[in-house]
Amino acid sequence: DSLPVRFNGASLPAWFFSPGGSAEDWIVKAIDAARESLDLAMFTYRSTRVAGALLRAHQRGVAVRVLFDRGQAGRDFMKPYAEWLAYHKISVKMVAGPDALASNSGRYTNQFLVADGKLAQTGSMNWTKNAFLMSFENGHFLTEAKDVQAYSAYFDDLFRSRKSERMLPPETEP
Repeated sequence: DSLPVRFNGASLPAWFFSPGGSAEDWIVKAIDAARESLDLAMFTYRSTRVAGALLRAHQRGVAVRVLFDRGQAGRDFMKPYAEWLAYHKISVKMVAGPDALASNSGRYTNQFLVADGKLAQTGSMNWTKNAFLMSFENGHFLTEAKDVQAYSAYFDDLFRSRKSERMLPPETEP
């Protein structure tokens, strides 16, 4: 068993694996415990439960920022989720690989979350039903200040970069 990680009264595992069904639960629990800020960086995203947790956080005054891969965010399976978050006034940006003008620009394949500047969650899994329930994936909750600060600084650099593009909210709810 993994040692418990304490975050704002929530007890989380230091690590978790999929398949097995609990990965999404742990991520939702961490999001629900956030009080100040949530920064989410994700390549592929498709989780209604996580979207609901992000909206609940936003509604209770948590500053939520999301950064998605530009190519993935525009695809049919992911676009409704990205647009739904933007529609609900959550700050969503998209970024491409290091050279967005090149024909093979690479991907933005980060998968991590920073909560309240005190907790980082990272690992191999995208937040999708496939990753949570059908793939062999791993996730980790980190609380060491240097680790969390590194993820937070990296997110800030990318989110504020000229390479990131704000997703405009649609006029109607997706």
